[in-house]
Formats: sequence, structure tokens, C-alpha cells
Amino acid sequence: EGRFVDGNRSGYGKSVTSDGKSYEGTWKNNLWDGVGKRTWGEGNHYLGTYKNGSCEGTGMQLNQNYDIVYYGEFQNCAAHGQGGSILHYNDGTKDIKTGNFLNNELDGYAEAYYANGDVYKGNWKRDVWSGYGEIYSQELRRTISGIFDNGKLRDGQGTLIAENFKYSGLFKDGWMQGKGIKYTRKNTDSGPVWTNEESVS
Repeated sequence: EGRFVDGNRSGYGKSVTSDGKSYEGTWKNNLWDGVGKRTWGEGNHYLGTYKNGSCEGTGMQLNQNYDIVYYGEFQNCAAHGQGGSILHYNDGTKDIKTGNFLNNELDGYAEAYYANGDVYKGNWKRDVWSGYGEIYSQELRRTISGIFDNGKLRDGQGTLIAENFKYSGLFKDGWMQGKGIKYTRKNTDSGPVWTNEESVS
């Protein structure tokens, strides 16, 4: 269904296959090209731009409940470039990740806001924390920054900031261990300051 030029579908049109997949939008030389909407599987949707039959440019992917699961840049129908992904849980909470994607995985700088209140800001490789970053723990109310490797803080230099103290020094297995400097937080009329520098080992 749609407009044809020299026997080829071109311009606005619709198509539905026997397995329920559908496309509605613009075509060029029998290929999706321009802006359109594609539906497949159990109600998954993509709305955005196409080129030569593939999702290319900017768009958004939605699940069967029409919740956005990814928005941003696409290449060959994969999340590629700047964008954001949203993982929806049954209780209504979400994990939200924004940053640079490479073939559906975070790669480079990105930020993640987890359903439990934790927040990670920093570098990623193949969808895991990798390189310099900082992780805030909602439960423990502390932030640890340093070099991450395969999703974990690498042993070595790092910084921990809690509600009433700050530590800068060596870490092992994700916690303070070795030489470092500890500061105490003191509230003043002009705001909180770090005082009482103390060497620890």
C-alpha cells in the first residue's frame, strides 16, 4: 500500500508481513528511507529516521507498553552514538543510562541512575564501568572515585567521600586499605569545609 515510481515503492506507504511485522512511513526505491514507524515481535516499536532500509540517524525504541527503552542515535538499527536507555521494572522503578553507545553497548563517558538510588558517572567499555569514574551508594551515602576495571574499583589510588569524612589514598577490593589522608567534615557559617587532615596507614 502506497506510492510507486517506475514500479518501485517511493514516498509514503505501509507494509505488513505474514508474521505481523509492519512499517509505515516513507520509502525510496523499495527501501525504508526517511521517517517511519516499525513494529515487530510482541509489540516492539521503533519510530525515527531510516536510510537504505535500516534505522539510521535519530529515533526511539518502545516496548509493548509504549514505554521508551532507548532514545537517541542509531546506526544499522543498533544504538550507536549519543543516547539514553531505560530499563523498566515491574514495580515501576527504572535504571536510566545516558551517554555514548557503540553497537548497543555503552562505550566512553556515560551516566547511570539505578533504581536503588545508586549513581555512576564515568567511563564505560562494552557496557561495564571501565576507566575513571565515581559511584555514589544511596544505602551507604558515600561516593568512591577512582579507576574502574570490569565494573569494579581497581586496587590503587582512589577517593571516598562520606557524610562526615573524606579519604584520599590507597584502596584494595573496593575499600580503603593502605596509606592515605583522611579529612573531617566541619559545618561553618559559610558552608561545610574539610579540616583536621590526618595521615592513615
